[in-house]
Amino acid sequence: MKDGGFESQHSGSVSRPWGSEGPDSKGIDRGKGFSAAGDNNAWIRAASKDWNAITQSASVDRHHAYAISVKVRTSDNFATGVFGVRTKSGATIAETQFGPTGGRYIDLVVKFNSEDNTSVTVYSGFWAPGTDVWLQIDEVYLGAIEGAVHDVTDVSRNAYEAFAVNRGTWAEDYFWATVLHASPTFTRQCHVDTSLPRNSGQTCGANEARILDFANTAQRIAYEVKSGKVSKSQEVEPQATADGKLVAAYGFHVEWHFFPGQKDTLGPSKPLRDYLTDQGIDVIIHHYESDECDRQGNRGIIPAPAPAPDLGILPLPALPAPAPAGGGLVFIPAVYTAAAAGTNCNIA
Repeated sequence: MKDGGFESQHSGSVSRPWGSEGPDSKGIDRGKGFSAAGDNNAWIRAASKDWNAITQSASVDRHHAYAISVKVRTSDNFATGVFGVRTKSGATIAETQFGPTGGRYIDLVVKFNSEDNTSVTVYSGFWAPGTDVWLQIDEVYLGAIEGAVHDVTDVSRNAYEAFAVNRGTWAEDYFWATVLHASPTFTRQCHVDTSLPRNSGQTCGANEARILDFANTAQRIAYEVKSGKVSKSQEVEPQATADGKLVAAYGFHVEWHFFPGQKDTLGPSKPLRDYLTDQGIDVIIHHYESDECDRQGNRGIIPAPAPAPDLGILPLPALPAPAPAGGGLVFIPAVYTAAAAGTNCNIA
């Protein structure tokens, strides 16, 4: 967006790149001391029962996570205002409502996914209640939400080689989640949202559209676990799209964890990695440890865990808190629970 602080407005009238909607009075306070920052702010004053708003069109990339923010201040008799984003055709993508602000500026933030749009309209306004009310607007910004990519070294090749369960894709994911996450059980979970895309082969119920490897709706955390080399396939892309909606529409912290596969292949393809980070999803790539021996020089062995139940339905189990900003979740390294006596620990 341009001129988010209204500092490039050179008169008391609203001018490009800003626009307005509705019949009532609107304008720019220039150097009057009413702004939240800088010298200027926009305002709306209305006594009708009509919709009035300050707007701006902005360019976005398709299928990308974004956030818009604004500072607003209202009269004490203000009713309900709306800050949000819509498509060029007028369909609401996301919005939030606000009431009287107690004579001070408050901050509002709305997250959204651009989906198939390349242009959106950001708006701040209200339906006038029929009495004289006003709204002041300042510091309006739009920014992309980018997921981070983290490389960590926390995987024991010895532990995985000792894993005795059938090593299909699901068994690998189960191993990485149970052993490295130190979780007593690995439960696949569905979140209920019929608007999210269903992926072929998923076994959720009729009203459930996404299997999550770990999820906690109360803490708004979701993890996906993959092993081997993973591409942006027709099966995987809908999963990423659904999880992107968790980030943008529901405020989840989502991480995709990639572990070594049976042939030591590892990680997302570049198109998948870029697509995930564009959705605001963190990517954590787990590499083998260089030191594969226990203190006695023996190969570590971890007993094979029991097959995982498929609970499938909310409520979801409790999980650790999400990683702090700027850093990915680091799983607990595999622990050598037993040693194969006399086994040489040299691994090519």
